[in-house]
Amino acid sequence: MDPAKLSEYKRLQTYVEGLYDRSGEEPKLRLPLYPQQGSSLRADDDKIPGGRTASQMALSLIAGGAANAQALQRLIVSGVVDNWSLWSIARTALESSAQAVWLLRGNRDERVLRAARAWADDLDKRHKWESKSGWRVPEGGESGRQRRDKFLNDAAHKGMDPNKVGGRPKYTEALEEAAKRCGQDPDRVVAAWQLASGFAHGKQWPYLRGSDVTGTDRTREGTVHHVEFSEESFDPLASYIREFLECAVTTYEKRSASTRVGQDQ
Repeated sequence: MDPAKLSEYKRLQTYVEGLYDRSGEEPKLRLPLYPQQGSSLRADDDKIPGGRTASQMALSLIAGGAANAQALQRLIVSGVVDNWSLWSIARTALESSAQAVWLLRGNRDERVLRAARAWADDLDKRHKWESKSGWRVPEGGESGRQRRDKFLNDAAHKGMDPNKVGGRPKYTEALEEAAKRCGQDPDRVVAAWQLASGFAHGKQWPYLRGSDVTGTDRTREGTVHHVEFSEESFDPLASYIREFLECAVTTYEKRSASTRVGQDQ
């Protein structure tokens, strides 16, 4: 692999590095943990059932996207690059960043419903892990299922449709919405994600569509293709991650600052 050919990846790393405050013992994102009173994002938070917040979920997604982008840097600097790892990490960074945009953009009704759906899905996955792992609810505590049921009940009391809130968000939904909001082609974004997913799951087809084929051997048993990591295929993915992270961070900063809520419905 030739890092010099990864121009969009370099732009991603430069942007992500600027997101962190490294003056303390641990690097921290330069984003407020809580939106200000009177801000647009605080108004969204107040409408989420069960004391959960849109801002908490969005910040977690931004942090996950940025952290995975940094993991790409560490792997590339190490010089140990294969045809699986970079794609797998980049896929996760893209998903997190796109979901953050999906949560933060749109009108208020859309944003609140999306945040509620994200939390319901989070609690559902928690329940599924608990049921498989054998985790026991501590005395006085609540299981993921109990928390999800309570959350959906609270949503109904707030006038939300529990069936819509309980509908599992799809990655393609977030990717397409984020692409539209950030000025990208939804089909190309989804295609880049599909390619990364194919590599991440060890499928065969990505090797012939997303790798550089350097040679072919024909044997009695069949044809063997020799492939290498393709900078040309990977670089657009890095571009989408940067675009979505930048879009999410800018929106989070703007909407968490105090403003006249009535101007942002």
